[in-house]
Amino acid sequence: MATTETGHQANRTYRDQDGDLHLNGAKLYLDEDGNYLDADGFNDPDLTLNSTNEININIGGVSMLALDDAAISGNAGASATAGKPCFIETQDGGAAATNANGTAGGALSIKTGDGTIPNGSGTTGGAGGAVTITGGTGAAGGATGTGGAGGSLVLAAGVGGATSGAGTGGAGGDIVLTPAAGGATSGGTAGADGHVKFGAAASKLAAGTGNPAFGTGKGFTGAANITNCAAWFIVKDSAGAKFGIPAWAFS
Repeated sequence: MATTETGHQANRTYRDQDGDLHLNGAKLYLDEDGNYLDADGFNDPDLTLNSTNEININIGGVSMLALDDAAISGNAGASATAGKPCFIETQDGGAAATNANGTAGGALSIKTGDGTIPNGSGTTGGAGGAVTITGGTGAAGGATGTGGAGGSLVLAAGVGGATSGAGTGGAGGDIVLTPAAGGATSGGTAGADGHVKFGAAASKLAAGTGNPAFGTGKGFTGAANITNCAAWFIVKDSAGAKFGIPAWAFS
């Protein structure tokens, strides 16, 4: 811990008896573009982190998050220590002004890069970047032990706000899956529309034609309503088989 010396004017840097440099409230400018270091941290109007290897963000001297342009395999905790968790959260809304509505929490948007337009007749446009979210793989158990569970993926919308008196409670947040339309064409063949797909091995829906046959163990109840259902959501599994979900299952 550095030892502060008294008697120095504020914002005047000095070197103490141990040879350590103290900013003493001043800023250390790194260039003429406004980039500086002070007691509150590093300020850069256009920050760039440049590394030839993966970038690790540590908290408490332990790697919490690794970033790289290739698959990461060596970001492991110390022996007999669970991996360090990482929480990413936007800022809560600030306190409301007197007799004013509450303020919204910060939004979070994650987007991959767009493909580029090709150059030349008969060439193919660049594909948009994909998004992959993968839960961790559970490890095999030892001898007669039980294997570790795979990491779950949870989509949890926000709970609507409660109200008092005769007011109306806030609506719960929606979970929206929006497959995109296929690309249009001028004389050629239009691209196929995207679908919401379920992996075949993990599908909990029963395949069928006309009115699909749901039943116990399929995640739906009220089989008597199936034949009377006028609206369906049609999805496909990874093998291309179609499944129908009655609209009332989402109501």
